[in-house]
Amino acid sequence: MRSPVPPDRALKAVSRLAGWGQRSSSRLSGWLAHRIAERRDLWDRSWRAALVYGFGREAAAPRASGRPSRSGVIREVTEYVRRTIISEATAEPPGKRSDAVEDTAPRPHTGPSVHLSHLTLLVERRLMQIDQCRDFFRAQAPVEATHDLRVASRRLRAFLDAFESFLDPATVKQARRPLRQLTRAVGRLREWDVHAAVLERHLRDAQSEGERAALEHLLYRIDRRRAKERRRARRRLARIRLAAIAAALRKALDQLALREQAPSTTFETLAWVALERAIDRAAEQEPGAREGEDFRQLHRLRIATKRVRYTLELVRPALDEAYAPLHQQAKRVQDLLGDHHDLAMLGALLDKYEARLSRDGRLALARGLQSVASAVRAERQSLHGRYAASACGLGSSQLKREARTALLGRELG
Repeated sequence: MRSPVPPDRALKAVSRLAGWGQRSSSRLSGWLAHRIAERRDLWDRSWRAALVYGFGREAAAPRASGRPSRSGVIREVTEYVRRTIISEATAEPPGKRSDAVEDTAPRPHTGPSVHLSHLTLLVERRLMQIDQCRDFFRAQAPVEATHDLRVASRRLRAFLDAFESFLDPATVKQARRPLRQLTRAVGRLREWDVHAAVLERHLRDAQSEGERAALEHLLYRIDRRRAKERRRARRRLARIRLAAIAAALRKALDQLALREQAPSTTFETLAWVALERAIDRAAEQEPGAREGEDFRQLHRLRIATKRVRYTLELVRPALDEAYAPLHQQAKRVQDLLGDHHDLAMLGALLDKYEARLSRDGRLALARGLQSVASAVRAERQSLHGRYAASACGLGSSQLKREARTALLGRELG
């Protein structure tokens, strides 16, 4: 014959619940602890009587031995706690009287603003894009999947950079580090893909057999390097936990939502702080009018321009009609500098292989690469001339005035 549930065990569980309520700092938890303590004392005095007379019909109906079953006592004790303690704890605290009209009246919807909804949509889309493209080797277009994966990681990093001053540093660190690892995991593979695409275009336009032979030889070497980088990227991506990145980014969105609800600020103010910092960084990297074609300087400017463009996309609803011209200007500069950077990297690669072939005595292949290198160099210089003639000036005061007027014009009058 099994013995009924020891009363000390049940009282211990209720005491734990009471202690949790007393340690809580909220008003409702303190009141709940007080009510639980009262019920605990009452339960202690009436426990043995409850075991004899039962809490309900099942406990009151004795078994053949005259004692209630163990399962019946557990069910009745659970029902008693739910009916007497939990139901009263969830009721309205004393001293606060509710009106029936207020309980039945519909409450206004207090959802996120259109700005935060836009941010949330962008973040969730980028996370979905990473999830779909992380197995780029199985995609129908692996090169495009690799590109989309890298761009999505960069855009999510731009979200953290733009609103870093309004977020918890621990949350930013928790998301930024794996995102940087994700970008670097496919960085080298993306560079070799770009080199192969440019060389394939030159191969179709080759004018001589020597140039064609040199390009085919170089593409063969590049394909072997791409296969190696593809295996390395797969291993690196397998170690990155996308769930941890998503959790940190969603926590950052919640923190930004709380910051926007503060009475001392608006989303337009948050947007201007983020955009002003991005524009100032672009202004610092912009070369002077007399400076030549400095590859490193233009590369830093390209990165800063990319941040300006991504920040504009993040705050698009706040800019309203001013978004289109500002975004178009940033995109034009980024495209010019991006193509210039790709050709500069390819030119350095061609010079390296040309010197190696000349040293090994492969003079025919070396001469073929010389003509390709000359064409790449001319195309690169043309892009630099187009950039210098456009006088884009992302860091100019005029662009800052336009953005400031669009974001803070109403508040400043």
